Amino acid sequence: RDISIMAKELMKHQQIYSYTTIWTDYLRNGQTQLVNTNKLLRSYNGITGLKTGTTSGAGVCICATAVRNDLSLIAVVLGADSSAERFTAARKLLDFGFSNFETKAFPTPTDLPQTIKVRLGVEKQVPLVCNLPTTLLFVKGATTSLTTKTDLPEYIDAPMEKGMKIGTLTLYSSSGSIGEYPITIGENAVKIDFAKALSILTKKACTL
Repeated sequence: RDISIMAKELMKHQQIYSYTTIWTDYLRNGQTQLVNTNKLLRSYNGITGLKTGTTSGAGVCICATAVRNDLSLIAVVLGADSSAERFTAARKLLDFGFSNFETKAFPTPTDLPQTIKVRLGVEKQVPLVCNLPTTLLFVKGATTSLTTKTDLPEYIDAPMEKGMKIGTLTLYSSSGSIGEYPITIGENAVKIDFAKALSILTKKACTL
């Protein structure tokens, strides 16, 4: 699990693949040849890396990464008895993932506004924030359609602090609800008082 977490973080930096996909390289003006110990680079479709390793305590190991059709997988094999065994096990794990899972794009919400009205606030509206993933992982064939529904009030009453939840975006598949995402306000909704109201009126009067 630790190895897969580290691999996932590395994979966020695309430049890592510039190194992990190299099969051979040379040093000392070509006098010394380096060959990648990850044999899957020459035999597995979509392989992108990532790291092999062997120690007396851990045995023969590999963390293999591969990408096909926007699906990126990590296979970790520890404690294999031989190099051939680790590659066979990693290949089986990756094959299982590609055969049984798929990604789908998160649908674009059509009823999620960018702002919400503020009642009794200094500002008439504040921005909304809803952090949504770009893709989702599913068992192949488990869902045929994805839709969203937004549950929001017509307005909020000041005061409210930035980050407070005021609504929910629900994700639906053909089998029903499969996920909920909080909708929060992106700025403080400051309540207007007599002093603030007088200040605003004074500024407006000065501009006339």
